[in-house]
Amino acid sequence: MESQRRSERTKAGLARVKAQGKCLGRPPGSKDKRKRRRRQRFTAL
Repeated sequence: MESQRRSERTKAGLARVKAQGKCLGRPPGSKDKRKRRRRQRFTAL
């Protein structure tokens, strides 16, 4: 029951943000930064 309410609140919040025209999800390029850092660590060894 509580998980259903939580799901409804989450969906309502995402719909509200989307209606405001904001971007949803992971920021662009954040995965690339992680890959670069990982590559730098291995090349430093």
